[in-house]
Amino acid sequence: MKRNRKSILVKRIVTAVLVLMWMILISSFSAQNGQQSGGLSKKVAKNVVETQEKLLKKKWDSKQKEAKILALQFPVRKTAHMTEYGILAVLLMFHFSCYLIRNPGNNSKRTDKELFQLADALDDYHDSKVCHRIPWKCRLALAELLVFLYAAGDELHQRFVAGRTGCWQDVVIDGIGGGIFLLLLSLAHRIYRLHIAK
Repeated sequence: MKRNRKSILVKRIVTAVLVLMWMILISSFSAQNGQQSGGLSKKVAKNVVETQEKLLKKKWDSKQKEAKILALQFPVRKTAHMTEYGILAVLLMFHFSCYLIRNPGNNSKRTDKELFQLADALDDYHDSKVCHRIPWKCRLALAELLVFLYAAGDELHQRFVAGRTGCWQDVVIDGIGGGIFLLLLSLAHRIYRLHIAK
């Protein structure tokens, strides 16, 4: 039983560390000044334009190439933000899955491993007299809420960085990124549930 508890504790610690590390990574990007941040997105946009040029077998002059790079910088920057917060949302979901809610009056002597197996079998259902996982929809809502809160804090942080600005529109974009990834995760979860039910 101690070994089972240790295994679950390790999963909780590992997923928590991954969440914290990803938050620190997001914060480090936000700590870059305007010139550094713009230079990074410009570099990515330049690589995209050069790849597009090779695939289409075209040769653009320097002005055309610069115009395309400039036009791509905004979507590159926003896509990167949405991806960052989408990954954060998924990591939060993995962390929340490491917890069980033991029902009141539960005197079961089952090991933690057996309880998790029971919760896996029931998952979104609440008819277990022993325990259940945090409901899937609650995990989704909590993950999305934390994404929005962290995004808001991150935008506030950017207000104190040279050459950077924070705005509520970026908070919404980051939240949408988290929502898209959570939607994809829910779809994958649904497909998995249907597969094991066969």
